[in-house]
Amino acid sequence: MTARRTFAWASLLTALVACQCALPPAEAADATAAGGPIVNARPLFSADDLLLLEVRLGDTVLTEALGAYSSRAGIYLPLGELARLLDLAILVDPPAQSAAGWFLAPTRTFTLDLAQRNADVEGRQVSLGPTDAALLDDEIYVRSDVLGSLLPLAFDARRSESLLLITTRERLPFQQKLEREQRREGEQEQQER
Repeated sequence: MTARRTFAWASLLTALVACQCALPPAEAADATAAGGPIVNARPLFSADDLLLLEVRLGDTVLTEALGAYSSRAGIYLPLGELARLLDLAILVDPPAQSAAGWFLAPTRTFTLDLAQRNADVEGRQVSLGPTDAALLDDEIYVRSDVLGSLLPLAFDARRSESLLLITTRERLPFQQKLEREQRREGEQEQQER
């Protein structure tokens, strides 16, 4: 019986340590600092909650496999990967638990600080709740509705279809580039006829 209990406690401890990486940093620190058992702190998501989503913006497929996470609080999207897909100049700094940069124009600044649980978008301060964002591995995952409130984007995550639809409230630079390319292709086709 003692061997079973030891194995059960060891398994539980291993699982808790593995899940702690998906805790919001403030909650993980609070649970550890309080000296209480980390069992009381709940992770937002774990590796078992991984979703692979096809990402579309209008008729354009941006990627066929974006790694996102699902939880009861919502769908968590990778900030750094989305910034790369959408050509936003936002870089994630995992050791600092932060992201910084700009979108649409250098004057439109963006910072997100998980340790302080806040974001600053064009000088507008936004407090982040414990379920708004989390650091996992080398990426910051932000709940889709929160990310949509920070950037001029809207996200429609459809779990059953493994699909993420993005709509923009403002034209992004890569959309303008695509439109120019499509116009050029159309002009070339007309010239060839």
